[in-house]
Amino acid sequence: MLTNCKGDHVAMADFCYFCKKKIGFFDTSSRTAFAQTVCGNCVNKVNRVAILYNREFSEYTLYSLEDAGKILEKAPSFEMYISRYLKIRAEYEPQIQHYQELAEKEKKTLKEIEKGMDDDRREYEAELKECEKEWKAERASSDYKNELKEYEKARRRGDEVAARTLKRLMDAVDDNYRAEVEKKQNSYNRFQREPLELCEEWKSIVKCYEAIVNRLRNYQAVKEYVFRVTEVPSEKLVLGHEIERRSEEKSEGREYILLYLKKILKVDESRLQEAANNDVILAEFGKSWINSGVEKLLIKERLNEGSIERLQHAIESHKILLSTVSDPDILRRAEDAMDESEKTLDECMKTRGDLDKEFNRKDLELKAAFNRLTEPDTRKLASENNTNSANIVKATTTKQSNNSQTVTIAQPAAVKPSEKQEKGVTCGNCGKENKDGAKFCRYCGTPLVAKSIRFCTECGHKIRPGGKFCPACGTKVED
Repeated sequence: MLTNCKGDHVAMADFCYFCKKKIGFFDTSSRTAFAQTVCGNCVNKVNRVAILYNREFSEYTLYSLEDAGKILEKAPSFEMYISRYLKIRAEYEPQIQHYQELAEKEKKTLKEIEKGMDDDRREYEAELKECEKEWKAERASSDYKNELKEYEKARRRGDEVAARTLKRLMDAVDDNYRAEVEKKQNSYNRFQREPLELCEEWKSIVKCYEAIVNRLRNYQAVKEYVFRVTEVPSEKLVLGHEIERRSEEKSEGREYILLYLKKILKVDESRLQEAANNDVILAEFGKSWINSGVEKLLIKERLNEGSIERLQHAIESHKILLSTVSDPDILRRAEDAMDESEKTLDECMKTRGDLDKEFNRKDLELKAAFNRLTEPDTRKLASENNTNSANIVKATTTKQSNNSQTVTIAQPAAVKPSEKQEKGVTCGNCGKENKDGAKFCRYCGTPLVAKSIRFCTECGHKIRPGGKFCPACGTKVED
C-alpha cells in the first residue's frame, strides 16, 4: 500500500468500492473508509450533493459506506437542485468580487497617504533630533562652561547682579531650544491635520466597501438557507434516517434572519425563541424578506452612509486647507471643492431620510408577515412539516427494489390530460383562489388550511389527497 498526498492509503491496483474502476496512485481526491477505497470521482459526486446539506463526504462515512452509496445512487436526481443552488452563488460572487476589488484599490490609496504621513513624521523626528543635538553642543561649548564657572563664583561671593545676568545668559540656551521644539511641533501638527482628515476619509471608503461585501455574503447565506429548507428534499427522506453532525451546524443565513428579527423588527424573546426552534417558519420569513426587496435598500443605505462619512471628512479637510494656505488659486479651488462637497452632503442627507421612510414601511410589512407565520394555525402546520420531513418536499416517488423501499426524487412534470386536477384553495380572508396545497395566501398572506390535507393518526405524517396508507409508517388511513 502507498500513501497519496492526502495521507490515505492507495495501492496501484485498488478499485473503487462504488464504481469498481481502478484507482491510480495520482488520484489525490480518493478517500479510504472501513478498509475500502473510494475514487476521487465518486467522492466529488458525493461532495457535490453534500453542499445542499452543508456537509462533506466524510460525514456520510462515519458509521458505514451505505449513506454515501445512497447519495451516489440518487446523485443524478439532485442535479436540478444543485443547479439552482449554484445559481445563488453565481448571482452574488461577481458582486462580492467587485466590491472587494474596489476596497483593495482604495486601500492602496490609503497606504500612499499613510506612507506620506510616515515620511513627514520621520522628517519631523529628524528635525527634533537635530535641535537636541545643537542644544547639547551649545551646553558643552567652552563659552557656556565659562559662564557656568563665573555664575558659581558670583554666587559664592554674593554678587547677585552678576549671578542673575549670567543665569539669564545660560537659561537663554534652554529657552531657545524649547521655543524651537515648540515651533516645529506646532508646524507639524498644523500641517498633519489635513492628511489626517484625508486618511479618515479614505478609511471610511474602505470600511463602506468591506461592509457591503459582508452584507452580500449574509444575503447569499440567507438565500442558500431558504432554498435548503424549502426546496431541497430532507436528508432523512433521502437516507431513510438522520445522521449526526461532527459539530454543531453553523448556518450564517439562519443566524442573520434571527438577528434581523431581533435587532431590526424588535421581536420579543419568547416569539424569537419559538421561531428559532422551527426552521420552516424562519425559512418562510426569509422568503418574505427576499421578496420584499429590502436587500437592495440595505446596500443603497450602506453606500449612502459611506458617502456621508466620507464627505464630512472631506469638508473638514477643505476647512483646514483654507486656514493654512494663502495662495489665491489654491484657496479658490478649495472653496469650490468644499461647496460641491456640502451640496452633495445635503443630497445624501435627503436620501437618508427617504430611505428611513422606506425602511419603516418594509419593516411593518415584514413584521406582519412574521406575525402571520407565528399564528397558531400556521405554527401547527409549520411544526408538522418541520417534524416529519424537515423540508417542504416538492416531488417524491417511491419504488420497491429487492424487497427494500427506495426513495427517488422526481423531476417536476406537467399534469397529463388524463389525470384528474384538483381544485385550488380559496382564501377565507380575501376570497382569491390559490393553488392546491398552498400554506399561505399569495395575495394577502393569510394561512390556508386546505380540506384535502390529512395527517396520519399514528406518526403525524402528511397524507397526500386520495392516499389510503401513510407513506411513512404504512398505517391505513380512514377517510
